[in-house]
Amino acid sequence: MAGEHNLLHRPRKLYLVKGPSGYGFRLGQERLPLRRIAHFMREVDPDSPAEGAGMQDGDRLLAVNGDPVEGLEHEDIVTRVRKSGRQVTLTAIDSQGSEFYSQLGLTPLLFSEDSDPVTPLQEETPALTAPPVENLQEPQAPLAKPRLCHLEKGIAGFGFNLRSILDEPSIFIGQVAQGSPAERAELREGDVVVEVNGVNVESEYIEDVVGRMKEGGSQLTVLVLGPVEYQQYKQSGTPITADLAVSKQAEKPEPSSKSFL
Repeated sequence: MAGEHNLLHRPRKLYLVKGPSGYGFRLGQERLPLRRIAHFMREVDPDSPAEGAGMQDGDRLLAVNGDPVEGLEHEDIVTRVRKSGRQVTLTAIDSQGSEFYSQLGLTPLLFSEDSDPVTPLQEETPALTAPPVENLQEPQAPLAKPRLCHLEKGIAGFGFNLRSILDEPSIFIGQVAQGSPAERAELREGDVVVEVNGVNVESEYIEDVVGRMKEGGSQLTVLVLGPVEYQQYKQSGTPITADLAVSKQAEKPEPSSKSFL
């Protein structure tokens, strides 16, 4: 067998120190074949700690501080990162490597780098400033109305998942399943979650928001805005409330002659 140093794809360790704007990437949960859960790093900010550590868009997360996270839920990983404090070590592999090991039926962690990190010193980390936010609002342009989405749980659930910026509040809609109650209620990928069942959750973390959604049982009401529209409200100082919203009720699916097995 070829030595490990001859492998085309090897996991790598990323050593991150949190900057003023966080780590600078988003973590998304996706489903692999055979219903396996995987987590991928997305939207790596320029000049962020994530980019400085060598993170690439589409990298798959394998471990946090040496502990495997394959198969864990998104909120579990967020909790692990938050408990790590201002520094965290992530083990990742690029998208091609992820596909390579998936075809072999092996976990990439079998071939992970074993060297210990040189811990980055906080005083040696250059000060990072958030990039200037462009004014997205046209002069005197009316603000878009939020959407108040009413969902009733189906056989496979509500049909969407959540994602967040690591170690920060602010929750987004992740994947939305086709034909699901979420899609029929006009939830869209990337929507910012403002309220859950009438409670503002803008300052809450993802595990708290998931808990609120579960409390509602088979009924769920979510107040959302697209990311651009959300930024417009924040720049204008206008509170986002359900009173401003357009109500979106999930329509019942058309009757089908097909049976589910």
